[in-house]
Amino acid sequence: MVRTILTSNASTTHRARRWLFHPRYRDALFWILNTCFWGLLGICGMMATEAFRSTLPNSNAFLVLRMATGIIIGGLLRWLYRRPSWPRAHQPSAWILGLVACVAAIFLEVLCCWKLYPLISPLSLQGLLKLQMTRLFMVSIWTMCYFAVHLIEEIYLLEIKELRAREAHLQSEMRRLQAHMNPHFLFNALNAILATKHNPEGVEDVTQALADFLRFSLQDSRPLEPLSRELDALEKYLVVQECRFGPNLICRLECDTLARDALVPPMLVQPILENAFNYGAKCGSLPLRVRVSARSLGPRLRISVANTGHWIPPDPTKSLDTGLNGLKRRLELLFADQASIQTSEENGWVEVVIDIPVPPSP
Repeated sequence: MVRTILTSNASTTHRARRWLFHPRYRDALFWILNTCFWGLLGICGMMATEAFRSTLPNSNAFLVLRMATGIIIGGLLRWLYRRPSWPRAHQPSAWILGLVACVAAIFLEVLCCWKLYPLISPLSLQGLLKLQMTRLFMVSIWTMCYFAVHLIEEIYLLEIKELRAREAHLQSEMRRLQAHMNPHFLFNALNAILATKHNPEGVEDVTQALADFLRFSLQDSRPLEPLSRELDALEKYLVVQECRFGPNLICRLECDTLARDALVPPMLVQPILENAFNYGAKCGSLPLRVRVSARSLGPRLRISVANTGHWIPPDPTKSLDTGLNGLKRRLELLFADQASIQTSEENGWVEVVIDIPVPPSP
């Protein structure tokens, strides 16, 4: 899976939204919020009657009944709004029909409770109408809150779908880039085998080293692997190159212990090392000297590949999937702007330095 780097605040928000919209908790969360909404209104009503010293008998019992009917109305409206035929929350028709549903719910409450309310607390018709107008206002607010939450949910689900589609695209591109094999290496390896055709042991060594390295290159791998895995495979790669160059190659590989355990993209060093062999031999004097070093610098890893010769700029007409360009694209997909590749030339040496963040080990 392509590594996504989130800030702590964004990660916390993402987890909260994922929990909020999880189907397992949705029903329980609704009833909790629905009860809290109407319960808070009932408590506010009790405080108001106490503050204004209402003469309405059994006012607290009446308000508790109103709280209970409000909770029931909320449940009925939710049942209605969840019907498959109901418009989506982002459609204007849903809000218009929601207002109609609120009015219908108030009339339904009057039909069901118009005889029950006077038994608890006597009310005039005018007083009951005022209460129902207030109820209509609060039910409308409840409906707007309900639709607003569902609108946020729809936006969240669209974001999830977009992220999944983008992730699938990035994974497909990563697999394509990782599967790309520089044909120059294969040609050079075959030429090395031909050069040692009169030495059966040399042919066997080169063929076995080539087979081992190709097995490493083509096998399935995760987006991030320990650097030690590639370094072990590069030993096979260097066998082929040493057979190709013979005494005209001097190569040194240095890596500290922490760097070997660092997680890096597969085939991170090989493309640069291949360029060092190809271009270093063309533009520099022999013997070709190549130096590879990897160092762990706290939360970051620095890999350097240097060779004798002169810097040859990449050909812009060639495919971006090859060599240094392909590696830059892979690092961009994995680490965005947190990774860098720098090139320099000094005193007859060309150096390519890769600097990447070190993800925590799983």
